[in-house]
Amino acid sequence: MSDVESARSDLAFLRGLVDEDARPRRRSRVRGGWSPSGSSAQGRAGASALGGAFLAHFVIMVAFVIAARRLGEPRLVELLPATLFALQGVAWIVMHAMRRQRWHAALAWGWFAAALGVSLVFASPWFAPYIAAVALLLMVLPGIAMIRMSRAVA
Repeated sequence: MSDVESARSDLAFLRGLVDEDARPRRRSRVRGGWSPSGSSAQGRAGASALGGAFLAHFVIMVAFVIAARRLGEPRLVELLPATLFALQGVAWIVMHAMRRQRWHAALAWGWFAAALGVSLVFASPWFAPYIAAVALLLMVLPGIAMIRMSRAVA
């Protein structure tokens, strides 16, 4: 499977997570990979792993906010980017395990490195710019690339 086909299939999967009505029905295979509908075991596993990672981050976020309020320590919330980055790495590792695309693994390791790197800028003026740079490099740019690759195939 080429990177373009992989990106197209990734986008179809992510669209399926967002809009349940856009998911293909009664098809276990789609061109370029597995179905976001969850009708195949691989599709269900991928949806569960990604959905679980995002749900876990939400739960961790709520727990940190509650703890920060109870302890009167609002800086605890500044640890949230590290958890988000680590869980994004988990999601991309799952994608790599299912697709075997090297760029998925590279993104996963980038997210893991970013999770560790945020500790170096914690409580400094570089904290917000670091988070913005990570989001641009590991979320926005790959997203743009996946959109362009999917349009090239279509």
